[in-house]
Amino acid sequence: MIEVVKRISDCDFAVRLYPIRAGNSARIVAEASRIRAPLGWKPRLDAIVAQALAWEDKLATRNRI
Repeated sequence: MIEVVKRISDCDFAVRLYPIRAGNSARIVAEASRIRAPLGWKPRLDAIVAQALAWEDKLATRNRI
């Protein structure tokens, strides 16, 4: 996912890994197989990241004073 964000945003940034904080999940998995089979759906990470970045840019532009 990090590489997708770097590529879509055309921004290289440092990634630092830290120990898991108390109370945080050790692992999170998004499982899409139940929707893939009946609907033929595949997640398009490029589109998802591009839309998220566009939304954040819109919010940042709107909130500038």
